[in-house]
Amino acid sequence: MAPMKRPAATTAGALNKKPAIVAGLLKRPAATVAGALNRKPSTVVGAAPGVDEVAHSLQLAGTLPEGMKTILCEAAPICLSKCVEERHPFEQQLVEMMSSTLQDVQTEMESRISEVKAQIAGSVSRKLELDASLASEEETLHQKKSAVIEKTNTVEVAAAAVSAARLAVNEAAKPDENVKAILRGMSAKRDRLICATEALAELRDGPQEGERTGARRIKQLQGSIMKVGAEFQFDRSLLCALEGTLDTTISDRTEFDSVILSQFLARCTKNDAELESKIQELEPERSQCEEKLAAAKADLERAELTLTAHKDGLDTAEAEHNTANSAMSAAREAVDCFVPSLEATIALCAELESRLDAFIVGPLRTFNQLKEKVPASEQQEEVREMSLTPLKLPAQQVALTPPPTVEQQEEAKEAVAIPSVPAPQQEEAKLDAVADVQESES
Repeated sequence: MAPMKRPAATTAGALNKKPAIVAGLLKRPAATVAGALNRKPSTVVGAAPGVDEVAHSLQLAGTLPEGMKTILCEAAPICLSKCVEERHPFEQQLVEMMSSTLQDVQTEMESRISEVKAQIAGSVSRKLELDASLASEEETLHQKKSAVIEKTNTVEVAAAAVSAARLAVNEAAKPDENVKAILRGMSAKRDRLICATEALAELRDGPQEGERTGARRIKQLQGSIMKVGAEFQFDRSLLCALEGTLDTTISDRTEFDSVILSQFLARCTKNDAELESKIQELEPERSQCEEKLAAAKADLERAELTLTAHKDGLDTAEAEHNTANSAMSAAREAVDCFVPSLEATIALCAELESRLDAFIVGPLRTFNQLKEKVPASEQQEEVREMSLTPLKLPAQQVALTPPPTVEQQEEAKEAVAIPSVPAPQQEEAKLDAVADVQESES
């Protein structure tokens, strides 16, 4: 009776149940297992091309124990170098486990690519948010800069207005000072005239009761009277006569002395009236000058207040501009710092996709071809049948296309022939596999 074949187990089942040969391999001495884990997959003599790549890809399985990876990698050159009919049932089971493992590797790579793409999508969304934030901060900075320029122009205009108002104050102060100086001069002149009149009255009438007038005092009064007479340009003969009269005592004065004193007093009274009249005439002009000066000072005060307000506004605008500039710099720095990360993620995704493509067209494709490997004689027979099978062409093409010659058929066979493992090497691999099985069973 032919031995019963075990059903093919899934990767998970094979890992959990541990078939006999797997269990035997796992029960080997620790030194042997450690050596198998440390050494790279060996190259079996006569192994099919591409088996090393398949074995290397089996090591990429993240869910498989290291010991199981080593077993699959060691078994790949032996199992995949045999045709389907030549494989031991357990070898076929190992091939199925390799297929499931490679599918898991592909799934893990695709899952990793999906995760990276999701990360890229989130990063792109974040990049768009950062770009929008940067654009908003740049627009805000532009507005604040425009506000600073506008405030600066306003301050300059206000400063020019203050300068003009200060110049107007200076211009209004000049006539006011002139009028006031004239009035002060007239008032002082009138005061001196009044003092001279009072001194003359004192010298004319003599000291009052209880008063004493010494010689020094009399000389001072006489001097002030003569200065006022010269200042007001009294007649020189009158001044000389007045000097003589003042030198004469009251008891020795004559009628002529009284006339001289009366004339001098009359002249003083007349000049005093003239001065008072001139002062009254200048009062309206003085009032007008004071009003103009007060108005100019009020304009200056308002201009200075306006300038102060505009300067405060400029300070506020500059502070807001500095804040906006800092915010824009921070937004730009965030974009600059984020871009390399996004570029690195995109490069990683491209690399992972490249690895997946290389895995699919390389180890996975090779494994699928070796998994369903048939004897070379059957492949050549299929090629021969395909070459001998006439093509079904339309009637008009059948008549025009001649049948292939024998030389063309031979060339077609050579072109599609698939190299096979030499028979001695197949026999050697079989003997090694049988020895391993016997060793595990013992």
